[in-house]
Amino acid sequence: MFLQNIFRKRAFRDNQGEAVYNVLRHNDSIVLLPTGAGKSIIYQLAGMLMPGITLVADPIVALIEDQVDGLRRYGIDRAAPIARALANPEERRRLLLRVERGEYQFVLHSPERLQSPEFRGTLEALAGISLVNLAVIDEAHCVSDWGHDFRPAYLNLAANLRKLGADRSGSPPPLLALSGTASRAVLRDMLTNFDIDRNRSDALIRPNSFNRPELSFDIIRTSPQEDPRAALRGALNSLPQRFRLPRAQFFRTAGRNTASGIVFVPTVNGRSHGLVNTRALVQDAAGADVTIYSGGPPNGADEKSYDAEKRRNAEAFKANRVPLLVATKAFGMGIDKPNIRFTIHYGMPQSLEAFYQEAGRAGRDEQQSLCAVVFSEYDPVRSDELLDPDLDLETLRRRFESINTDRSTGDDVRQSLWFHLEAFAGLEPEMQHIERVLRTVGDMTRRQTVHVPFAGGGDAVLTEQEKAIYRLLRVGVLADYTVEWGARRFVLEVDAFDVNRCKARLRDYVEASQPARSRILQRQLDAIGGGQNIEVAAALARTLLEFTYDVIERSRRRMLQEAVLLARQATNDQEIRTRLLDYLQESFGAEAVDALLKETDIDLGAWLALVLKIQTPIDAGELRGLCIRALESYPDHPGLLLIRAAAEAMSSDHNSHVSAQGISSALQRATGEYSIASDHIDAVVNGLFDLADARAPGLYLPLTFALLMSPQMDYIRRIGKERAREAVDAEVQAIVAIARIEELVDQAAEAVQIQVERYGQPSGGG
Repeated sequence: MFLQNIFRKRAFRDNQGEAVYNVLRHNDSIVLLPTGAGKSIIYQLAGMLMPGITLVADPIVALIEDQVDGLRRYGIDRAAPIARALANPEERRRLLLRVERGEYQFVLHSPERLQSPEFRGTLEALAGISLVNLAVIDEAHCVSDWGHDFRPAYLNLAANLRKLGADRSGSPPPLLALSGTASRAVLRDMLTNFDIDRNRSDALIRPNSFNRPELSFDIIRTSPQEDPRAALRGALNSLPQRFRLPRAQFFRTAGRNTASGIVFVPTVNGRSHGLVNTRALVQDAAGADVTIYSGGPPNGADEKSYDAEKRRNAEAFKANRVPLLVATKAFGMGIDKPNIRFTIHYGMPQSLEAFYQEAGRAGRDEQQSLCAVVFSEYDPVRSDELLDPDLDLETLRRRFESINTDRSTGDDVRQSLWFHLEAFAGLEPEMQHIERVLRTVGDMTRRQTVHVPFAGGGDAVLTEQEKAIYRLLRVGVLADYTVEWGARRFVLEVDAFDVNRCKARLRDYVEASQPARSRILQRQLDAIGGGQNIEVAAALARTLLEFTYDVIERSRRRMLQEAVLLARQATNDQEIRTRLLDYLQESFGAEAVDALLKETDIDLGAWLALVLKIQTPIDAGELRGLCIRALESYPDHPGLLLIRAAAEAMSSDHNSHVSAQGISSALQRATGEYSIASDHIDAVVNGLFDLADARAPGLYLPLTFALLMSPQMDYIRRIGKERAREAVDAEVQAIVAIARIEELVDQAAEAVQIQVERYGQPSGGG
């Protein structure tokens, strides 16, 4: 009745009813539904059916405004947007007073608002007369995408919602996290950060398929030498023909029939891919009005005036007064605009998930729409060297700096790595921020409140400072913190330091997300012993940072690598769609992989057994997609690396370099950090050769290359030589011959060295 009479919907769409009932049963849950599948109605209907108010955390002002407007269209005007851009201080004060009196049903706010003492006070006062019936995290994938990057408040969001939304007895409201998609890495990040019980079968609600048949996909490949601007103009010029409309008709406004389009750019400023320059390019190519949207202002624009301008721009686009929008990823999440006919990414997004999320803005009315990428790559070999997931961060930084001086070779990979290296400053720079905070705290033997002034140096430094504070909160050194923007300071609530409690918190956090690393972590924690409290706290924070960089930073790089492989290799709509769906959906081997990842001891034989179940290239492609997702959460897991490599070799569109790299990484990790017994590794290597002999000939070349041409333990090389000699493939035989020549050269060099040591340097130095 509520669904029909208030929201004017005849029936629930798939998974909507299940999600609403879950909330009404007071169960925490994560709901993944494709863009346009009606996620907002879940919290809106559930919130109206329960007494109290609903808190909704949204990532951007545009989405807050859009959600409030949507509620008003249904006749629900008791929705309060709490955003700095929407009210002056006096208006905001009056709005907060009305919130604490319980005059609203829905309160929409940013994650950062929950770190504000003013807003916390409002919620505390509200608890005296009403209650929070539901805590919603909209576009919940942002906890992973943005929390580790430039919005650390996301990492503390769920804990804040539970604590600040608790009733007078201390019971928290149910937590509802909504997202269009989530890769394995992002989903694991959400489950860990939101502290959702993953043993409950109804904790995750997701569709059987993320396929949207109304969307068509295309990759337009170019290079710095060919000029990506020309490729973008060509893509725009081809649109009228693709949609079978006259050019003059396609790019004009026509109310609801406007063929609206978004061109996504990776950065606000920049000569080639910046917001303003791209707007001029699009305007010239389309011969139509084009507007812009970004989170921050372009160079030279005043922040306050641009805030007002971008809201006007968004409204003009949504109302079909302007047909085209050039925007950063800050626009579009949850925006209810049904007639977006195309999206063009001017530059490959940094993950397959980001591409699917942003492309999904198109076709919400289920009419045919196009999602294209203009992908620029200077040199695939250079890209592979930069994106090698085995590189440590500082080696990557040095390689990047060596190629970053030549603007003529700038491509999507270089641009994405620039953003990546900005987001992950490095372990030692982050430790310096943590140590500064600890020195400011000083005495750690008692509970106290400590004021930490904002660090100078701009927003980036302030973000790093808040990240440091969050790390100490995660370890347990801090109990809580707030942000006083007017006084320009953080206010820290410090617990009396208890090293055992802090170790237990860190152990629980790591074990929840990476069970196989628990023994490695325990060895690290055992090595942290006596000393001053500040020194011990710093050592614990360093352990957390090392885990973060080894898992999260490396997984981000792997996401980028997989996005580049898609852009480079997929040649048509069907290939792009298949790889995206293999990545997003549950598939062949999903339950077995989940079970193996929960084991604290790695059994490579069990992982190999999963590969042996592959019967067709379709199975291999699905398993590859599953592994790609899982490796974003477990980037150094030997079992995953191994079957990712084997599944790649058995897929119809395989890349031998990727397979060889995966096998080499798997063996290095297995013999190194994870200390897997040599006889187990021996059995698995022989098992892979047996598989190559029986039904996977594409595995021979990468397997032989990985074993013979990469630095491995001698016995592994010996097995590789013996088994590779059985192959009839000429390339495999060539690798064996090269390896043999290298051995002979090494033996000759060793013989010369023995002679030199025995008889001295030959005369003439020769």
